[in-house]
Amino acid sequence: MKKSKIVQLIGITIILLMFKVPSRVEGVEEPEVFATYSLEISTQPLEEDPTIPSEEIREFYYARYVVFIIVAADEEFQQISYWTPIYNNLGWKEAALNIVERSDNFIWEKYGVDFRIIGFTTWLSDNNIQSHEQRLYELADELNWNPSICGKTVLVGFTGQQMIDVANGRDVYGCAFNPRKNNTKVVLMRPQNYPFDDNVLHHEINHLFGAPECYGDSCVMSYKKTFITLWYEDGWVFLVGDNVYIAYQTHEYCYNCEWEVFNGQYSITPYRNPVYGKTSVGYGGQENGAFPK
Repeated sequence: MKKSKIVQLIGITIILLMFKVPSRVEGVEEPEVFATYSLEISTQPLEEDPTIPSEEIREFYYARYVVFIIVAADEEFQQISYWTPIYNNLGWKEAALNIVERSDNFIWEKYGVDFRIIGFTTWLSDNNIQSHEQRLYELADELNWNPSICGKTVLVGFTGQQMIDVANGRDVYGCAFNPRKNNTKVVLMRPQNYPFDDNVLHHEINHLFGAPECYGDSCVMSYKKTFITLWYEDGWVFLVGDNVYIAYQTHEYCYNCEWEVFNGQYSITPYRNPVYGKTSVGYGGQENGAFPK
């Protein structure tokens, strides 16, 4: 491992041990690790300010639950604009931010859950690895991501490498640790298609909170397929013409998956936002702390 990567890992570990919420890592030569917002804004946005905050800061104010995320990109994902045309004109950090922000739109509006990026880093993926499981462990091991150090912070890895389920030979676009076997908060995905990338990330993060695979007719965890010809999203029209997992088509939950995510043994309950409802500043005609409708 390169010396700069060792320094980077030490820096991340120190931040996690001190705050349980990683932010900017100091002393790294290349500026690959930085917070999208300052730590103060990310974790304590309670200053009473009469000005209207940005939409993303407003999301944090109103969120009942906040999942803090560190994004890690391998060297292939850092070339995303070259291999995924829909993300042209976006750098890899902007592309990752785009996917994360789209992935929580539904659950923020309905359940008050905010996926909040607090930092970026990089990792070196092994070109000889094809298994999605090995790739997931590679990411966690390289960044030393384990519950005792990272607390509840989630590591979301983005890779440009192909991932294969070696048991059946099919391509895999996302995977996560099963909390019933390994409670390390790590998700890995390979963006494949703009209109479905946000669903893949939402699906995988749900696994961290205990949601199983299902075969419901309208659930973000469903492995049932339906045929789609065209798909409309963000002003774009996508020609699909294929059988597509329902998980890629909706962010809704079936009853069982919803119960697991919000009430089960590994639910999102410990991610309760400590600042929710603790300020009197009102925005948009609502008092801060009002549950989003």
